[in-house]
Amino acid sequence: ILLAFSVLIVSAPALKDTIGIGHDTTFHLVRLCNLADSLAHGQLPARIGGFTYNGYGAVTSVFYPDLFLYMPALLMNLGASLQYAVNTFFIAVNIASAAAMYIAAKRIFKEEWAAVCASILYTLSIYRISDVFTRYAFGEMTAMVFLPLFMLGLYEVALGDKRCWRVLGVSAACICLSHVLSTLICALTALGVGALFVVKIVRELRLPAIVKAALLAGALCAFQLVSF
Repeated sequence: ILLAFSVLIVSAPALKDTIGIGHDTTFHLVRLCNLADSLAHGQLPARIGGFTYNGYGAVTSVFYPDLFLYMPALLMNLGASLQYAVNTFFIAVNIASAAAMYIAAKRIFKEEWAAVCASILYTLSIYRISDVFTRYAFGEMTAMVFLPLFMLGLYEVALGDKRCWRVLGVSAACICLSHVLSTLICALTALGVGALFVVKIVRELRLPAIVKAALLAGALCAFQLVSF
Protein backbone atom coordinates (compact mmCIF):
# COMPACT_ATOMS: atom_id res chain seq x y z
CA ILE A 1 0.00 0.00 0.00
CA LEU A 2 2.83 2.40 0.86
CA LEU A 3 4.61 1.66 -2.41
CA ALA A 4 1.43 2.16 -4.41
CA PHE A 5 0.78 5.45 -2.61
CA SER A 6 4.30 6.70 -3.32
CA VAL A 7 3.89 5.85 -7.03
CA LEU A 8 0.53 7.67 -7.06
CA ILE A 9 2.10 10.76 -5.49
CA VAL A 10 4.97 10.91 -7.94
CA SER A 11 2.66 10.23 -10.89
CA ALA A 12 0.21 13.02 -10.00
CA PRO A 13 1.54 15.44 -12.66
CA ALA A 14 0.86 12.78 -15.32
CA LEU A 15 -2.78 12.28 -14.30
CA LYS A 16 -4.04 15.01 -16.61
CA ASP A 17 -4.63 15.66 -20.29
CA THR A 18 -1.75 18.09 -20.80
CA ILE A 19 2.06 17.96 -20.74
CA GLY A 20 4.22 20.30 -18.71
CA ILE A 21 6.95 22.30 -20.37
CA GLY A 22 10.32 21.47 -18.84
CA HIS A 23 13.96 21.90 -19.74
CA ASP A 24 14.11 19.25 -22.49
CA THR A 25 10.42 18.79 -23.27
CA THR A 26 10.47 20.12 -26.82
CA PHE A 27 13.52 18.14 -27.88
CA HIS A 28 12.23 14.81 -26.57
CA LEU A 29 8.67 15.32 -27.81
CA VAL A 30 10.11 15.97 -31.27
CA ARG A 31 12.10 12.74 -30.90
CA LEU A 32 8.90 10.89 -30.05
CA CYS A 33 6.97 12.34 -33.00
CA ASN A 34 9.92 11.57 -35.24
CA LEU A 35 9.99 7.98 -33.99
CA ALA A 36 6.24 7.47 -34.44
CA ASP A 37 6.42 8.85 -37.98
CA SER A 38 9.41 6.69 -38.89
CA LEU A 39 7.68 3.55 -37.59
CA ALA A 40 4.50 4.45 -39.47
CA HIS A 41 6.52 4.63 -42.69
CA GLY A 42 8.21 1.27 -42.24
CA GLN A 43 11.54 2.02 -40.55
CA LEU A 44 12.41 -0.67 -38.04
CA PRO A 45 14.59 0.15 -36.26
CA ALA A 46 13.77 3.80 -36.83
CA ARG A 47 16.87 5.83 -37.64
CA ILE A 48 16.22 9.04 -39.55
CA GLY A 49 13.13 11.24 -39.79
CA GLY A 50 12.17 14.70 -40.87
CA PHE A 51 10.77 16.19 -37.67
CA THR A 52 14.05 16.70 -35.82
CA TYR A 53 16.13 19.88 -36.11
CA ASN A 54 13.79 22.15 -38.08
CA GLY A 55 12.80 19.51 -40.59
CA TYR A 56 16.26 18.50 -41.75
CA GLY A 57 16.28 15.17 -39.93
CA ALA A 58 18.96 13.84 -37.60
CA VAL A 59 20.25 10.56 -36.24
CA THR A 60 19.56 11.57 -32.64
CA SER A 61 19.51 7.96 -31.44
CA VAL A 62 23.31 8.06 -31.52
CA PHE A 63 23.14 10.02 -28.27
CA TYR A 64 19.65 9.11 -27.06
CA PRO A 65 18.82 5.48 -27.91
CA ASP A 66 15.15 5.05 -28.80
CA LEU A 67 14.30 1.49 -27.78
CA PHE A 68 11.97 2.25 -24.86
CA LEU A 69 10.34 5.18 -26.65
CA TYR A 70 8.93 2.66 -29.11
CA MET A 71 6.17 2.02 -26.54
CA PRO A 72 4.66 5.55 -26.51
CA ALA A 73 5.39 5.87 -30.25
CA LEU A 74 3.35 2.72 -30.93
CA LEU A 75 0.56 4.08 -28.72
CA MET A 76 0.50 7.20 -30.90
CA ASN A 77 0.37 5.11 -34.05
CA LEU A 78 -2.57 3.21 -32.57
CA GLY A 79 -4.48 6.47 -32.19
CA ALA A 80 -3.45 7.79 -28.78
CA SER A 81 -2.72 11.49 -28.42
CA LEU A 82 0.81 12.69 -27.75
CA GLN A 83 -0.25 13.76 -24.25
CA TYR A 84 -1.82 10.40 -23.44
CA ALA A 85 1.19 8.45 -24.73
CA VAL A 86 3.71 10.57 -22.79
CA ASN A 87 1.77 10.56 -19.52
CA THR A 88 1.19 6.81 -19.74
CA PHE A 89 4.91 6.31 -20.35
CA PHE A 90 5.79 8.47 -17.33
CA ILE A 91 3.45 6.50 -15.05
CA ALA A 92 4.95 3.24 -16.35
CA VAL A 93 8.46 4.56 -15.62
CA ASN A 94 7.46 5.40 -12.04
CA ILE A 95 5.92 1.97 -11.46
CA ALA A 96 8.93 0.19 -12.97
CA SER A 97 11.40 2.28 -10.93
CA ALA A 98 9.62 1.44 -7.69
CA ALA A 99 9.48 -2.25 -8.56
CA ALA A 100 13.14 -2.40 -9.61
CA MET A 101 14.40 -0.82 -6.40
CA TYR A 102 12.14 -3.08 -4.31
CA ILE A 103 13.49 -6.21 -6.03
CA ALA A 104 17.12 -5.10 -5.74
CA ALA A 105 16.87 -4.04 -2.08
CA LYS A 106 14.96 -7.18 -1.10
CA ARG A 107 17.68 -9.33 -2.67
CA ILE A 108 20.53 -7.44 -1.00
CA PHE A 109 19.10 -6.70 2.46
CA LYS A 110 16.85 -9.79 2.78
CA GLU A 111 14.27 -7.71 4.69
CA GLU A 112 10.81 -6.64 3.55
CA TRP A 113 10.85 -3.35 5.46
CA ALA A 114 14.25 -2.41 4.05
CA ALA A 115 13.08 -3.10 0.50
CA VAL A 116 9.92 -1.02 0.99
CA CYS A 117 11.84 1.90 2.51
CA ALA A 118 14.49 1.80 -0.23
CA SER A 119 11.83 1.73 -2.94
CA ILE A 120 9.87 4.63 -1.46
CA LEU A 121 13.02 6.74 -1.05
CA TYR A 122 14.09 5.99 -4.62
CA THR A 123 10.64 6.57 -6.11
CA LEU A 124 10.24 9.92 -4.33
CA SER A 125 13.86 11.06 -4.66
CA ILE A 126 14.08 14.67 -5.79
CA TYR A 127 16.57 13.99 -8.57
CA ARG A 128 14.42 11.27 -10.12
CA ILE A 129 11.25 13.36 -9.88
CA SER A 130 12.98 16.37 -11.42
CA ASP A 131 14.17 14.14 -14.28
CA VAL A 132 10.57 13.15 -14.99
CA PHE A 133 8.58 16.33 -14.40
CA THR A 134 11.02 19.25 -14.44
CA ARG A 135 13.73 18.31 -16.89
CA TYR A 136 11.62 15.87 -18.94
CA ALA A 137 14.83 13.89 -19.41
CA PHE A 138 13.35 10.90 -21.21
CA GLY A 139 16.63 9.04 -21.58
CA GLU A 140 17.95 9.52 -18.07
CA MET A 141 14.67 8.75 -16.33
CA THR A 142 14.38 5.53 -18.34
CA ALA A 143 17.93 4.54 -17.43
CA MET A 144 17.07 5.08 -13.76
CA VAL A 145 14.48 2.28 -14.03
CA PHE A 146 17.33 -0.19 -14.53
CA LEU A 147 19.93 1.42 -12.28
CA PRO A 148 18.90 -0.56 -9.13
CA LEU A 149 19.07 -3.82 -11.09
CA PHE A 150 22.49 -2.86 -12.44
CA MET A 151 23.74 -2.23 -8.90
CA LEU A 152 22.23 -5.55 -7.82
CA GLY A 153 23.95 -7.37 -10.68
CA LEU A 154 27.25 -5.66 -9.92
CA TYR A 155 26.94 -6.58 -6.24
CA GLU A 156 26.17 -10.21 -7.04
CA VAL A 157 28.98 -10.62 -9.55
CA ALA A 158 31.59 -8.96 -7.34
CA LEU A 159 30.48 -10.07 -3.86
CA GLY A 160 27.44 -12.35 -3.98
CA ASP A 161 26.18 -15.09 -6.25
CA LYS A 162 28.26 -14.87 -9.42
CA ARG A 163 25.69 -17.00 -11.23
CA CYS A 164 23.54 -13.85 -11.40
CA TRP A 165 25.69 -12.38 -14.19
CA ARG A 166 22.64 -12.25 -16.46
CA VAL A 167 21.10 -9.55 -14.24
CA LEU A 168 24.20 -7.42 -14.72
CA GLY A 169 24.32 -8.02 -18.47
CA VAL A 170 20.64 -7.33 -19.16
CA SER A 171 20.45 -4.25 -16.91
CA ALA A 172 23.64 -2.82 -18.40
CA ALA A 173 22.20 -3.30 -21.89
CA CYS A 174 18.93 -1.60 -20.92
CA ILE A 175 20.83 1.39 -19.50
CA CYS A 176 22.96 1.55 -22.66
CA LEU A 177 19.77 1.53 -24.75
CA SER A 178 18.31 4.37 -22.67
CA HIS A 179 20.96 7.04 -22.03
CA VAL A 180 24.59 7.32 -23.09
CA LEU A 181 25.85 9.42 -20.16
CA SER A 182 24.25 7.04 -17.63
CA THR A 183 26.05 4.22 -19.44
CA LEU A 184 29.37 5.99 -18.96
CA ILE A 185 28.68 6.55 -15.24
CA CYS A 186 27.75 2.88 -14.77
CA ALA A 187 30.87 1.75 -16.64
CA LEU A 188 33.07 3.89 -14.38
CA THR A 189 31.22 2.52 -11.33
CA ALA A 190 31.81 -1.04 -12.50
CA LEU A 191 35.51 -0.31 -13.02
CA GLY A 192 35.72 1.16 -9.52
CA VAL A 193 34.03 -1.87 -7.95
CA GLY A 194 36.29 -4.17 -9.93
CA ALA A 195 39.39 -2.34 -8.75
CA LEU A 196 38.19 -2.27 -5.14
CA PHE A 197 37.44 -6.00 -4.98
CA VAL A 198 39.99 -7.25 -7.53
CA VAL A 199 41.57 -9.70 -5.07
CA LYS A 200 38.23 -11.31 -4.26
CA ILE A 201 37.24 -11.38 -7.94
CA VAL A 202 40.46 -13.15 -8.95
CA ARG A 203 40.62 -15.48 -5.94
CA GLU A 204 37.01 -16.65 -6.33
CA LEU A 205 37.19 -16.96 -10.13
CA ARG A 206 34.55 -14.29 -10.71
CA LEU A 207 36.15 -12.87 -13.86
CA PRO A 208 34.39 -15.31 -16.26
CA ALA A 209 31.01 -14.14 -14.90
CA ILE A 210 31.99 -10.51 -15.53
CA VAL A 211 33.11 -11.32 -19.06
CA LYS A 212 29.86 -13.19 -19.77
CA ALA A 213 27.84 -10.23 -18.48
CA ALA A 214 29.79 -7.85 -20.75
CA LEU A 215 29.32 -10.12 -23.78
CA LEU A 216 25.59 -10.43 -23.07
CA ALA A 217 25.23 -6.65 -22.82
CA GLY A 218 27.13 -6.20 -26.07
CA ALA A 219 25.01 -8.78 -27.87
CA LEU A 220 21.75 -7.16 -26.71
CA CYS A 221 22.97 -3.73 -27.83
CA ALA A 222 24.35 -4.94 -31.17
CA PHE A 223 21.36 -3.77 -33.23
CA GLN A 224 21.95 -0.25 -31.90
CA LEU A 225 25.75 -0.20 -32.02
CA VAL A 226 26.57 -2.03 -35.24
CA SER A 227 24.49 0.26 -37.43
CA PHE A 228 26.56 3.23 -36.24
